[in-house]
Amino acid sequence: MKQVSVLLISILSLCSGIEAHATGGQERQPSDSIVSNDDGDQGQSVIYFKANGVDPVWSLTISAYQIDFKTQASGFESISAPHVEPVKGMDSNIKTYKVKTETGQMEVEIAKMLCQNEGSKERFPYAVTIMIRQGSDTTYTYFTGCGQYVTDSRLEARWVLSHIKSEPVTASQFNDTLPNLSLHANGNSFTGYCGCNIVNGHLFSERTLLRFTNMVYTKRLCPTKAKEDEFIKGLEFSTNYAVDGDQLTLSNYYGVTLVFKRVE
Repeated sequence: MKQVSVLLISILSLCSGIEAHATGGQERQPSDSIVSNDDGDQGQSVIYFKANGVDPVWSLTISAYQIDFKTQASGFESISAPHVEPVKGMDSNIKTYKVKTETGQMEVEIAKMLCQNEGSKERFPYAVTIMIRQGSDTTYTYFTGCGQYVTDSRLEARWVLSHIKSEPVTASQFNDTLPNLSLHANGNSFTGYCGCNIVNGHLFSERTLLRFTNMVYTKRLCPTKAKEDEFIKGLEFSTNYAVDGDQLTLSNYYGVTLVFKRVE
């Protein structure tokens, strides 16, 4: 009966989210319990996904080295397991983490779809289903809720360009002022100076992925734009990132695109 009840809650939760979307319900920024990143600046410890559910209450965090699950449900203890790479389903919008614990097994399924927790007006881009089997259990107990990827808080800074690919750059190549970006991790947005023109747009982050989207530029007439065009293309074609101290490296399948130094 417990499993049937939780499955029914899952169906009602997803239906509620779809109905809110169809009727133009307001999408809110998730609460601090979902989006805040309290793991500091310690590389692999940065949490990249958070989720929660309301009935029963539970929370999930995934970092590059650990998966943590907590719940108030009777008979279930907190679970901490080493990070594992997710398995992608035939539908590329679904990923599943499968971990073994001291007391059993846990599977975390993350599906890219509109989700709304029951009793809340907050909406999230991912539906999360957690399946736990303890001890001698022959069936899984299901926990359902919503979540989202968390943009790395280490990106929250002003960054000045130092290299295009492997080539160092100088201010004289950009009208005496090096291009720079101000990244806003909490708002998933950015503003920047390209060497002549101003740019702003949105950030899309998912673990090591980082894309600059919805970019809008001014259209100033500039004495020289060759390097500015290279910089803009570097932003447009970057798909991955790495932070190493005060250095931010953007890259894609073919290699490094842009390198920045933190100034704030």
